[in-house]
Amino acid sequence: FAKAFKAFVGALERQDVDRAESFILDLVAVQLVGKDINEIWDIPLPMRMLSKILENQGKGEPEARLIWQLGPKTLLANYTVGIYSDKELIGEYHGETLEIAEDMAARDALRKLFKTDVSKVVLPTKEKFANAAPNPSAQEWTGQNLPNLIIG
Repeated sequence: FAKAFKAFVGALERQDVDRAESFILDLVAVQLVGKDINEIWDIPLPMRMLSKILENQGKGEPEARLIWQLGPKTLLANYTVGIYSDKELIGEYHGETLEIAEDMAARDALRKLFKTDVSKVVLPTKEKFANAAPNPSAQEWTGQNLPNLIIG
């Protein structure tokens, strides 16, 4: 279905760009309003992506450190892991295991880098984006090359 949808939008864009934009806003964007982009976007290896982005920014390799633990070796164990880069805390989270806490802390760091915290308005639907440039891929992300960034 995804390929057919992309082909349809591409064909529509060839004939009339404005109609293609309206179609996407009316059909797709309204489905995303009120949704947390971080829940929709599944990042399979967040620590690897975070390493690449920090490398692009000229920052140090991310390092996971245990901040605290509660009830180790019990059913209610809880670990809080922080992700540091250049001795600066860039993300932290808790989990039932060290692996879960590290994975979630890396996702927290990515949320902060991408500016997709829960308090941010992710999808401004009332604005027209004339002359918008393509967004960089996650591997090209530096935080400086954000032509379409709108923080609500």
